[in-house]
Amino acid sequence: MSGTKARHTSESIRLAKVVGSVDLNGGVGGVPALIGSSLNVSTITDGSAGTCTVNFETPMADANYTVVCSPREIDGLTNTWTCVTRSHTTSSFYLVVSKYNNSAADLQVSFLVFGDH
Repeated sequence: MSGTKARHTSESIRLAKVVGSVDLNGGVGGVPALIGSSLNVSTITDGSAGTCTVNFETPMADANYTVVCSPREIDGLTNTWTCVTRSHTTSSFYLVVSKYNNSAADLQVSFLVFGDH
């Protein structure tokens, strides 16, 4: 059974066309910075608090791709966070992270993009 699970995990990773994590409060002067290795992410463009644009190295075939994202809990007290994407284009998407009260939050976020190149 473990061989099957490993194969499914490997196939899922290959299906993802973009993989990465970003610290929206990282880098020099609070500029968003990629965390660790990524797949098909060329740059992160800073937006206002709690937002950034994720730019692709290789464009997607169209803007009809799916982004799965997850913010990382950082304080252990206020752990109700959400992230959404909007403004999908073939070369980027806009990422928005907010707290339970809908205020923008500069957090660490991981994301996967599924679609066609």
